[in-house]
Formats: sequence, structure tokens, C-alpha cells
Amino acid sequence: MNTNKFTSALRNPWAYFALAFIPTLVVFILYGINIVKWRNSPDFGWRTMYESGPNMVTEAFKRGEEAGLRVGDTILAINGQAYSTFDELFFKIRHEEPGSVNAYTVMRDGKEREISIITGRLGLLPVLRRSGPLFVIGFVYFMIGVLVFLMKPRARESWLFLVMTSFLGAMISYQSPSDLMRPLWLFNVRNFIEIFLPAPMMYLALRFPKTRTFLIKQPKLVAFPFMLSLILFVIIRMNSTAYWNIPSTLNHIYNLSIMLSVLTFLVSMVWNFLRDPSAAVRLQSQAILVGIFIGFFIPVADLLARSYLNVYLFPDPVIGFMLFLTAFPLSIGFTIVKYDLFAIDAVIKRTYGYLLTTGTIAGSYALFVLVSNLIFGRFEVTKSPIFPVVFILAVIFLFNPIRNRVQRFIDRVFYRLEYDYQETIQRISETMRTLLGLDEIGKSIMDTALGAMFIDSGSVMLLNREKQTYQCLTRAGKREERRDRTEAESTFPVEKAEEEGETAEVETGEPQEEISGQKEEIEEGLRVSELKLSVDEPLIQKIAERKKEVTIYDIEGDPFFEAERESCKKTFDQMEATLIVPLIYEDRLTGLISLGDKKSGKFYRREDINLLKTLANQGAVAIENAMLLEEVIEKERMEEELAIAHDLQTSMLPATCPEIEGFEIAALSTSAREVGGDFYDFIEMGDDRVGLVVGDVTGKSVSGALVMSASRSVFRMLSEVEMSVDEIMIRANRRTKKDITSGMFVALLYAVIDANDRILSLCSAGQTQPIHFCAETGEATLVQTEGDTFPLGILDDAEYQETRLQLAPGDRVVFYTDGIVEAMNEKEELFGFERLLEVVKGARSMSADSLLKEIMERVNAFAGGAAQHDDLTVIVVSVEE
Repeated sequence: MNTNKFTSALRNPWAYFALAFIPTLVVFILYGINIVKWRNSPDFGWRTMYESGPNMVTEAFKRGEEAGLRVGDTILAINGQAYSTFDELFFKIRHEEPGSVNAYTVMRDGKEREISIITGRLGLLPVLRRSGPLFVIGFVYFMIGVLVFLMKPRARESWLFLVMTSFLGAMISYQSPSDLMRPLWLFNVRNFIEIFLPAPMMYLALRFPKTRTFLIKQPKLVAFPFMLSLILFVIIRMNSTAYWNIPSTLNHIYNLSIMLSVLTFLVSMVWNFLRDPSAAVRLQSQAILVGIFIGFFIPVADLLARSYLNVYLFPDPVIGFMLFLTAFPLSIGFTIVKYDLFAIDAVIKRTYGYLLTTGTIAGSYALFVLVSNLIFGRFEVTKSPIFPVVFILAVIFLFNPIRNRVQRFIDRVFYRLEYDYQETIQRISETMRTLLGLDEIGKSIMDTALGAMFIDSGSVMLLNREKQTYQCLTRAGKREERRDRTEAESTFPVEKAEEEGETAEVETGEPQEEISGQKEEIEEGLRVSELKLSVDEPLIQKIAERKKEVTIYDIEGDPFFEAERESCKKTFDQMEATLIVPLIYEDRLTGLISLGDKKSGKFYRREDINLLKTLANQGAVAIENAMLLEEVIEKERMEEELAIAHDLQTSMLPATCPEIEGFEIAALSTSAREVGGDFYDFIEMGDDRVGLVVGDVTGKSVSGALVMSASRSVFRMLSEVEMSVDEIMIRANRRTKKDITSGMFVALLYAVIDANDRILSLCSAGQTQPIHFCAETGEATLVQTEGDTFPLGILDDAEYQETRLQLAPGDRVVFYTDGIVEAMNEKEELFGFERLLEVVKGARSMSADSLLKEIMERVNAFAGGAAQHDDLTVIVVSVEE
């Protein structure tokens, strides 16, 4: 893919704009003032051209024609004075006062004639007829450049184009003065404009749509055409006293420079169109060539028709030429502003259609006239005034049908598609309806796109909604095929060769350099396959905003991407993409189709884009359906898994609380979901001792239930051995760390009640602090445990320490999980430790079961209708009085 940057930003665009706009506007204003003043200029009835000499009548007006003057006459003398220079004609021998008579000695057909013409005033309408059309056309040229710059002000080529149209427009405007321009130095301005016009034309040709290599290497060469123009201007001013007496040799040099600039433009565009690897450069050059063809071919055709057939296509050949020449700057301005290559391609195709249709109709007209004259000549059918009307009506009714047929012919011959559009659309529809798997859909999208349009590589990326990144679903094309083939055939020989120190060839017989290149391609393919694009990527955000296809040339030329151009280009390079088509479902960007270059070397056409958009639309629906199906399957699997986990969890919870002399125990656990992470257990350790376990597992579902079961079993097993509470906790932690999956852990509290001594021994591994209500003081406090408090399964060597609590008759101890204190109401306020302490403190005379119910009721009342996201587990131990 060509990465030539055909746009370069101007640092201060409005300063550049003023530099070109203000002087050109002043030139137009000065000429406009002259047009207004020329209404009072003398009307001599004729005029000559500087190229024809001062004595040749090149145009005869009404006064001159009425007096007998004709175009082509040679004036020998005026008022009896012979002359040979424009200075004599303009300033010495003619009478300029209205009503005065000028006597002309005229040579016509070898005979002298005497003609007298009364001098009049030109008037505004004749001046506008003579000078107005070219002035307006020139100003239009200038405004084309202004509009292009305003539409794309930061592009350097916009300013170069403005400079060129400023010179070209000013030159055209000054071509048909009705009288001498005042002040006379305006002729020097006209001369300067004409001489300097070739320089910006040549520079623009070498700069757009692609900067020539020699200009990049030697940027100072830019000044060369301008220096030549300056030298020529200086030489002309040194060898002439006025615009009308420039030596013919210097005029020839000037004409040669104009021809050279046009030829440079033509050759540069042809070279770009035929040889440049960039599809954008080729397409832009083609558009400019079409503009050159329209701008020059039709005026040349008019010239040939006048010369050989005596047929006039335009009443005024100069105006006709300048009008059609407008196609030349319009084509350049269009390609500068219209960064959408598909629009450029469509305009070129329609232009070909209209040109060929026009030529067909014109040829039909000429053939019909010829045949009519040959067959019906004596009836003079074609000379009838009705004939043109009938022919025009026929053209009106037949133009569109003819153009449509011609357009189909052009599309078939010059824009032949590599696939049957309708058949491919039908195949896409049928395929997408039958596919249910994401991988199958991705592969089908790649097969259709790459197969139908012969694209070298591509990939499909889908949005991972959980991670908010776009990840590669499937990748296909030459790089992927090469990677698979090379991995299968070349990996072992390469490694073996490296081990044996071989550098020339490996067992496959392929040169080491080629294998190195293959390995690089493999690495590139892997990078693309593993590429993840965040939803915050500038390119992703731009595509999500526009919801339309994007090409690498849009990134380089579209002002929409200007602020993030470098970042977007980097992402394009990472994706190895030339074109990205979005997958849109319900106005959301759900994925991307990334495509490389077409194997033909041509760029994508509008038909290709329409096909890809259809593929993307149906692919997005199919992908969404497949994802919904996967969600349904996953939901069913999860429901089944949750049912299993629920049964496991339920089976692990004690059916009843243990009975121990002098103590009353109550317990309850409710899940916020189908399956919770909380659990509790009682371990009977004889008649006078009982163990308590309160835990909270990070994992849910079956995995969490299994961890619960494992933790329960570990503590049951270890409790059978005569060990202290802290020793049991340390051993349980080591076993848990070894057995459970990384990332999971258990927040757990283990306690042992000794009924004989009324001692509670406990150890906490990240579980909430129990509450001790002291009957003697009537206070409820949090029990501070000793040692580490890391949950089980995080560290191998956590140092847990035993905490002992001496209980007395009437005391109560409340064990609970964090769901109790973190219960939240609709105002997003937490239930908290203070409220729990108040509840326990106020339960002096309550039984264990009553206190348990009071805690649960108070928590539920506080939460109200707010959804709870954590389990609630409470164990109340009461010492009987």
C-alpha cells in the first residue's frame, strides 16, 4: 500500500490566503474600474490585436461596418498620416472627440479605398459585451481557487491551486480590453501575470496529487520555474517600452513556456495514472485528465470545424474556449476537495458516459444531415426551420435512454467487475441466514469479500462487551495462508538449521533470506490476529460517529480525521488495512471488516463498497443472532450449573444448630442470588466443645460451591486432631492455597466454644469482626482478633494467632458476614457497624433465635426495596444465665 502523504499542512493558512487573495482582488478591481470608465471611451468602429500589428482590422464594429470597413482590411494611413506602430495609432493620429471624423486609407484585395468613420462613444452595453464575458470567466476561475482553499484551508495543494487560478483568472480577465487600460502600468501587471502563470502550473503539476521524488530530495528546485519567469519578465521589460511592442522572439519564448507548463501537467498526470502504485493518486490523476480532455478537446474540435467545415460551434471562439477550459481547474479543485475516492470514481464514470453520449448524438446529427442532403437534397429537408426543432425534441426524449445504454457499455468494457453483483448479493443473503456460529460467520464474510473482489487479506473484529475492546474473530488472505504453510513446513527445518549453524539453506531448499521474510510475515499476521482495539481508540470513535466505510486515503485527506490523523494512520497500519467497513447493528458499532489491497492493484469501486456494505449489514445481523444464541446457550448452561451449585450449597449447610449445655445457638444464611458465596458450618468436638466456621468464597456457581465444600472438609478433618485454633487455621490456609485456583480465596472465621470453661477461642482470616455483648456492662463491642487477617488462599505463610474471649452468663456473641453491614438502602447508605451494634445492645433479654430474627428484620427494613448484591449470614451464640 502506498503511504505517500499527498497533503501537507500550512502552518498559517490565512496568511498564505491573504498573500494570494488580496493582490488578485486588487487586480480585478482595477480592471473593473476600467470597464466602468470605458463607457466614455471613443468608438472608432474597429480594433486590432497586438499579435496582428497596428494596421490590421481584426474586428469591425457597427460604425465601421456601416462605413464600409471589413475584417481583414489593412489600414495604410489615418487622416493622411501613415503609421507603423501602436504608439502612433493610440496616441498621435486619431481624432478621439465625439462627432469628429477619421479618414482611413484602406487596402483590400490589392486596391486602396478611402473610408471615413465618425467617432462616437462606446457606451456601457458594448463595453460589457466586449470585455464583460472574459472578465466574468476569469473571476469565476479565481473564485474556484478561493472556494477550494476555504473548503480545505490547511492543505498546501489548496494554496498552490489558489495561486494558479489567481494567475489564470487574472490573465483571462485582461484578454479583451475595450480600450487602453489606465493607468498604463496595468499593462505591465498583465504582462507579469501572463509570464508568471506557467510557474505555479508547473509547480502544482509536480506537487499534486503526488510530490515528485526530486522535489522531496531537492526542495529548492521549487524556485526554478519562478526564477525563469522572473528572468523572462526582466528581459521583456528591458527590450520593450510597452506591452504592444514586445519583440516577437520573446513572445515565442513566452508561448513556449505556456506550452511547456501544459505539457508538464499532462505528462505528470498520464505518468501518475499509468505508473503510480497508489490507487488514490491514479484516480485523482484520471479525474484531472478528464478535465484536461474536456477543457481542450472541445475547443480544438471547434477550431477544426471552423477551419475545415466552416461550422461554428460557438459564436465567439475565445469565450467558448475559456468556458470549456473551466473544466481543467474544476477537475483539479474537485480532486483536492473531494477526498472520497468513490465519489471521484463515480463522477469520472458519469463524465465518460455523458461525453460518449454527446459524441454519439452529435455523430448521429452529422450523419443524418449528410444522408438527408444526399437523398433528399432537392427538398432541402435539413434547411427547414422545423428540422432543428424536431431534432432537439428527439434528443430530449432519447438522451436518457441512449445515455443509460452508453453507460452500461462503458461499465461493461472499462469498469468490468470481477463478480456478478446480483448473484453475490443473493449468495450473501442465503449464506447468512443459515449460519449460527460466530467463527462460521466470520469465515463466510472473509471468503465472500476476498473471493469476490480478489482482495489479498482481511480480518473481522468484534466488540468484546465485557472488556470494551475490539478483538480479531477471524483473519484470512495471503499472509494467513503463508503463515499456516510456513508453520507447517518450515518451523522444524529452520530450528534445526539454526542449531547446526547453517546459514545458506535449510532442508526445505529455501534460501535463509526468504525464510526470514516468511518469519517476519508470520509475526505480522500474529500481531494483527492478537490486536485489540479499545473503544476509546480515536479511529474507533471516528468510525462509530460516522458509521460509514473509511479508507486510508480518507485518513490522509479528510478534515474529519485531521485532529487524530497520526493515531488513526497508526491503527490502520497495525490492522494492515486499506479499507475498513463497520458492522452496525441498531445504530451501534459491533465490529469491523478490515480489508487489504485488491490483487489487481486497482482501488475499490462504488459497486464494491455497496456489496461490502450489504455484506456488513447482513453479517452484523447474523453475528448478533449468533451472539444471542450463544447467550441463550450460556444462560441455560449457567442455570444448570447454578442449580447444581445451589444443591451443593444447600446440602453443605447444617440442617440444625448443635445443642451444647449452657449455650443457645441460632444461625441463618440467605443468598442475594440463586447461589451465594457465604457458608457456615458446625463441627461437634465432643459433648462440651463445638467448632464454628463462617466463610465467604470469592467464586460463585459450581466453582464457589466446590471451594466451600473443600474448606468445610479441611476444617472438619483438622478439627479431629488435637491442635489449637491458630494451628488449624495456618494448616487450612496452606492446604487452601495449594488446592484452589489462582485468584480465588476464602474470607473465613474459625471459632471453638468450650462449654466447661465458657471460653471462645477464635481466629479470623479476613472475615468481619464478631460482636460481643457483655451482660455485666450492657455494652456491645467488636472483638479485635490477633495476628494476620489475610483470607485463606492468598499467602503460603500467613501468621494467624488465636484470640480468647471469656464469656459470662447472659453474654452473646454475633458472627456475621459483610453482607450485613454493607446492606444498602435506596439512598445508597450502608447499614454499617453502628446500627448492628445498637441492635445487639438492645437485645439484652432476647434469646439467640429472637436476636437473629431481630437483626435480619432490621437489616431488611433498612434496605427497603433496594436490590441487595451480597449474601446475609448470621450466627448468634448466647450464654444461658
